[in-house]
Order: sequence, then C-alpha cells, then structure tokens
Amino acid sequence: MVGHSGPIRVLYVNHARIIGGAENSLMSLLRHLDPERVVADIAMPGPGPLNDALLRLPVQAHEVPIPRPYYTCNPLRVAEQVMRLWRARRHLGRLARSVQADIIHGNNVPSGIACAIGGPPLPFVCHVRDALVRPQALRWLMPRCNRVIAISHTVANRIRHAWGEPSHLTVIYNGIDEDDFAVKRSREQVRQELDTPTDAPVVAIVSRIVPWKRHDVFIEASRIISRSYPNCRFWVLGDDLTHNHRDYLAHLKQIASPNVSFLGQRDDVADIMAAADLIAHAATKEALGRVVLEAMLVGTPVVAANAGGPSELIEHERSGLLVEPASAEALAAGLLRLLDNPHEARRYAEAGRVRVQQFSADAMAQSIMAVYEDLLGMNNARGD
Repeated sequence: MVGHSGPIRVLYVNHARIIGGAENSLMSLLRHLDPERVVADIAMPGPGPLNDALLRLPVQAHEVPIPRPYYTCNPLRVAEQVMRLWRARRHLGRLARSVQADIIHGNNVPSGIACAIGGPPLPFVCHVRDALVRPQALRWLMPRCNRVIAISHTVANRIRHAWGEPSHLTVIYNGIDEDDFAVKRSREQVRQELDTPTDAPVVAIVSRIVPWKRHDVFIEASRIISRSYPNCRFWVLGDDLTHNHRDYLAHLKQIASPNVSFLGQRDDVADIMAAADLIAHAATKEALGRVVLEAMLVGTPVVAANAGGPSELIEHERSGLLVEPASAEALAAGLLRLLDNPHEARRYAEAGRVRVQQFSADAMAQSIMAVYEDLLGMNNARGD
C-alpha cells in the first residue's frame, strides 16, 4: 500500500443486536482476518446476543444508537428518521476519530445508510447482503461508497438494475469453515433430546421466521411427504427474532401437522442440521443462503428453490437439488426423491463437502483484505 504502515484499523458498523446471517458472516470475517494486519472495532446499538458473541472475538465493541431505516411516505416519519440517522452519524464520526480508524465498513445497507448520510467520515466500504433492498436505497447509497461488496451475483445484479454498472462493485461470497460451524453432539444424542426416533426420516428448515423465507411452502410440502412417509419428522429451526412477524408464526403453527416441530432459536444449529437427513430451503428471494453452506459443511443434502443465492451455491444434481420456486409440490418431489434414494442423497452430501471448500472464510477474509488495501492505496496515491 502507498503511504500506510502498520495494521489497518477498521470500524465495522452493524445496526442490529441480534445474530442473523449478516452478523454470523461478520463474526466469521473477524475470526479469519489476520490480527497483525487488521485491528477491528465495531459500532452497534448495545447489549444483546451479538455483543455477547463478540466478547469471544478480537474486536472492541462500542455502543452507538444506530437506527434501522424503513420506507415510508409520511413526511413526519421521514424527518424523524433523518434526525436519528444524523445523530448516529455524529456518534460514528466521533468514534472513528477516537479509535483512529482508517476505514469504516457498513455490514449491511441499513448500517451503510447511517455511515453515509452527510458523507462518510472515512474511506467507506459497504456490504450489500440483501436481495430485497429497495432500488431507491441503492441509488442513494451507491455514489456515497468508496467500495461496495455484494455477497452474490444475485445481489450484484440487483445493484446493477438499480444503478447501472458501478466500477467500485465487487462480488465476495460469504465464507465458512469447520471451526465456524463445528458439530459437537452425535445424531443419536440430538434425536433423543428432540424425541425423534433414530430411524425416522427428518427434514429440517433453518432460518429466521419471516414471510419471504416461505415456511408456508415447507409446511405444505410436509403434508405431501407424510403421505409416503407417515413417520417422517419435520423440524423448523429459527424464530421471529425481531418480533415483527408474530401473526405469521402463529399462522404457521396453526396450519402445521403434529409431526412438525418448532424448535425456536438455538445455539446448537450445527448439531441439529447434522442430525437431520435433509435440509429444505424454500426462500425465493435469498441473497446467498448461508444455511446451504452450513448444510454442505456438516454433510446434510440440500433441496432448495432454484432462485437467488442458493442457485449459485448448489450444482444441480451434483451437490444438491434445485426445484421450482414457490411450489410445495416441487419441493416435496425433490425431498421425496432423496428420501427414496439414499445413495443419491449421500452422493450429494459428499459433493457438497467438496463444494463448500470453495467458499472458505479464509478466502473471504483475504478478498476483503485486498479491498481494504486497494482502497487505502488508492486514496493515499490521490492524496485524499
């Protein structure tokens, strides 16, 4: 790099206290960055599951009131949001100066908006991890970023549709390694705890409870599968973390059959995924699908909707199955195919273990480190 010596100090910004896919990917990045090359600070709203998890990582957490922007046509609500964002931006500017940060890195679009309003205080990298982000937000944010990282070509294409062909856009897939997602208990132990016979077929869906994850498609598929496999069990792992979808969760529980178990949010996700026979991924607007990588890592075959990020991760009929999106019949047919053909399922599991090595956390960290170095080298060369 031109004009920079010693480790790079990066101030990461995350608007949420909870741990979702974006937060898991950020923690994976922090674990795999070289601490001799990067010193990390993180700004976040305060105590919560994410703060607790960060205590085990080489990062200093700082409490900053970062709001989550939301779309509204109400001018009073718009003004209120702008004021809250400006307050957050002032906090971030002071924090960046106090820790002597070299780069500010928004972990997602909501965090990026808080960084960019009024102009970011430092060279600014923004991660775009959402395939549902509004085009208006992307058009506002893109020219205010020095670098933009999309987690898949699905996300990159959405950015291009909203803003053209940004020269500062790069695709870096989220990464995962065995140390990030280690199985600690046996299949038998997990099934015993969940009152599931060892020989019963088990299909699991793993995600936050939000409507676009299409749990309703999974539950309808469970009814179809149960006609051929009446002893099959179905695990729904995840919860309504933001408490914004209570009615949807209640509806899912109402329409679910007795062989569907809602396990809620748990810390032993790797164990549960490894104890299942198949993982279903029903979402049709998924930016990447970290769950797909996690399933590959623990050796559980995946049947996913042929849409968004999972269609980039899964090689159809090689490392998993891709089926027609938003169709319970198609999802059920794919799952039944693998339940009927365990040798095929094992072949996909083995290929998945090979495939996931292409999405390592080390490779992700090295690619993001290259973005940092290029950004600082470019800025210093220009005298910014």
